[in-house]
Amino acid sequence: MSDPIDTWVLIAAGLIAHADERIEVEEWDIVVDLLDDRERPDLEAWLEILADPERVSAKFEALEPPSDREAAEAIAYRAWQIALADGEASEIEASVHARITDRLGIAAADAERLRAEWSALAARRGEVAVGLAAHLAHIDGALDPAEAAKFAEILERVPVSVARRLELGERLHAPPSLETLAESAAELPRDERLEILRTVAPMVRASARGDAEMAALHAFARLVDLDDAEVDRIVASR
Repeated sequence: MSDPIDTWVLIAAGLIAHADERIEVEEWDIVVDLLDDRERPDLEAWLEILADPERVSAKFEALEPPSDREAAEAIAYRAWQIALADGEASEIEASVHARITDRLGIAAADAERLRAEWSALAARRGEVAVGLAAHLAHIDGALDPAEAAKFAEILERVPVSVARRLELGERLHAPPSLETLAESAAELPRDERLEILRTVAPMVRASARGDAEMAALHAFARLVDLDDAEVDRIVASR
């Protein structure tokens, strides 16, 4: 991989994934997604590096920080998504992220503010994703056990309080309409809207049928200014 920004994103993701000395499944899933378009030799080489915390740390120390502030914040954003992947960023993950932002040239106060903003944005995105997952689970009139399990996984990853998570869980029994969900999602940046699709795609794959779910996902995407091709690509990506 020759793109220095891509390299930064991967190494920063690796640092966060190893922060608490154990890699959660959710964290590793995001890391693997970052490698999705790699050719096999490059993919295998990166998997070996990212699985080894000492090699990740050594590569981090050797990286040249980007000169562009926008690129630095984009890298920091992707790294923070790893920290939030299992529903809550730990103190050690925040500490490692602060180490990353320091190397990226982002002032400590700015980095703390960005983490708070990104956490709030992830919570808003996650709440829409939970509602959409509930809608998809009931779209064909039957709640499959596999769909219920995927809904529970999506719910567990939303970075909100336990009390709020319990409230969101009730959506499985009273799903919001696509129009209501789209109204909330439309306020989010495009990347966040795409991330909602990535989050709920396993619901479509888990369904024994899937056609009705795909139709609903396409309808939701159009309501939030995304197109069918993006839905198809995301659902087919695994």
